[in-house]
Amino acid sequence: MIWYPPQIYSGATVTIIGGGPSVSAERVRAVRTSGLRTIGVNDSYKFGVDIDLCFWGDHEWYFGKEDGHPGHAEALKSFYGTKVTCAPNCAEMPGVHYLSPMQVAGLWPTPCCKWYRNSGLTAIGMAITLGAKRILLLGFEGGTSAGQTHWHDDLVNVPNETIFKQHIASAEELLKDVAGWPGGKSVEIWNATPFSNYPFPQVSLCEFLGGLK
Repeated sequence: MIWYPPQIYSGATVTIIGGGPSVSAERVRAVRTSGLRTIGVNDSYKFGVDIDLCFWGDHEWYFGKEDGHPGHAEALKSFYGTKVTCAPNCAEMPGVHYLSPMQVAGLWPTPCCKWYRNSGLTAIGMAITLGAKRILLLGFEGGTSAGQTHWHDDLVNVPNETIFKQHIASAEELLKDVAGWPGGKSVEIWNATPFSNYPFPQVSLCEFLGGLK
């Protein structure tokens, strides 16, 4: 279903939960207890009903692969939050909201989003389009940690160092784009991921949540 993005996060602080190995139920619980809105990228919808929105950009993550990965289409039937994708093959799936992936930057009041070659980074741009003014990132390592690439084991596609370097370059591109968007310079993006390689300002989760009080 083609989606015309409403301002569901107008002026809000939104947490985007990535897939990095630092993500844990405890950290997600702390965010939810604070009352922040939440976007779960890929498998992060599994953290429960308080995830507002599940976003993915890879159709194989949804449908699975011939080599045996079952995909998440069946499991997502019991997820009652908003389901959003920019994967064209998923556009007609029941209950799925579709944004067409674009190569040009901008805040789109149309059913589009810029694809930053990474679902987590694309979710940041989408959150801003949906009105978020402050964004907190969890699980955005941009590399391996203790030999791990994700907190979950059932990976559809396993990243490597070359792909991680591309993700870092895409994050720098995203930051430049955001700075050029109307009101973009007032948007805050904070990374509460320990030892992250991404070029977003670092903050501890306790410090960030403490500042909300």
